Amino acid sequence: MTEAATKTVILATGGTGGHVFPATAVAEQLLERGYQVVISTDARGARYLPGKFDRAVIQAASPSGSLAKKLAGLWALAAGSLQALALIWRCKPKLVIGFGSYAMMPAIIAAAAMRVPIILHEQNAIVGRAHRSAARFARSLVLSHQPPEDLPTSLTDMSVVTGNPVRAAFAKAKDYVAPAGDQPIKIVVFGGSQGARIFGEPMAKAFASLSSAVQGRLVIHHQVRDEDLPAVRKIYAATAGKVHLAAFFDEPHKLMEHAHLIISRAGATIIAELTALGRPAILVPFAGSLEQDQMGNARNLAGHGGAVLLTEKDYPNEINRVLNILFKDPSRLGHMAEIAKKLGRPQAAAALADIAQSLIERDIVPTAPDAAS
Repeated sequence: MTEAATKTVILATGGTGGHVFPATAVAEQLLERGYQVVISTDARGARYLPGKFDRAVIQAASPSGSLAKKLAGLWALAAGSLQALALIWRCKPKLVIGFGSYAMMPAIIAAAAMRVPIILHEQNAIVGRAHRSAARFARSLVLSHQPPEDLPTSLTDMSVVTGNPVRAAFAKAKDYVAPAGDQPIKIVVFGGSQGARIFGEPMAKAFASLSSAVQGRLVIHHQVRDEDLPAVRKIYAATAGKVHLAAFFDEPHKLMEHAHLIISRAGATIIAELTALGRPAILVPFAGSLEQDQMGNARNLAGHGGAVLLTEKDYPNEINRVLNILFKDPSRLGHMAEIAKKLGRPQAAAALADIAQSLIERDIVPTAPDAAS
């Protein structure tokens, strides 16, 4: 057993897949380097963890909303912090890395109380409340994007930009080739890790309204919530395309690698995967986010020309027009893919692992913003 194998790192994450998937990408890197890894997560986040990872399921909730919800959230955080203290006492980690959402807070609070070094990683273009609250305890704030203008100087000074970690499979994709002539047009529709109703019937109706010539070329993999499957299946039954419906896709990287267009929410993970692969997208950010993080993510990619941004309000009326424009001139798709690829940081997981290893081995944090380029 190597010296590194005696050293444990706790990765604190949870909530949605957007927080869990980057943690698993970094976990893979640390395991390859001989470290022991334990992933601390709430019950929701545990659903997205592969069975091969050691985990500790810890109570957590956001202390926001009504007074009753705030009190319940604070109680959950207090109970989770006690669980996290026991975890840290048992594992004696050399480092705790937080990946956002209030699900990470018990582990962060416990690590701060026991003087364990902390690194935070923010996936979104907007630094969330959990990270802003936890930053006072951290050695470094690792960002996926350049620091936003409203970020306090104290946080900007401690930040390092690596990109958003993606699973290794997304960093090994073939180059994009736009559909030509009468070749099939392969499309993947994702509703996010928790599904989304607007990506069900409205999206199927948009494809059904395209010309029969275009429909005949479509090969669609469409993620649909279980409760929406019968209605969506009925709409597609009257179309000419080849359609594959599922509530969840086990190997999304394979679908995305062969896709000519991806239609999705704008969570940090899907943005990182799109740019790592170099694939064009239509993005519909979740409008209900308090921090509007998905809108920030989408604007960043669409502003460079790597995606088309549609708001939830405009999406039902605009999606058909956008699809017709893109399919009429597929070179647009190729141009979007090229831009997305240039914005990608496929080595972000390795860069964050480098920072973690440097802190563990030498008790310093490098200030190399180009570590992932």
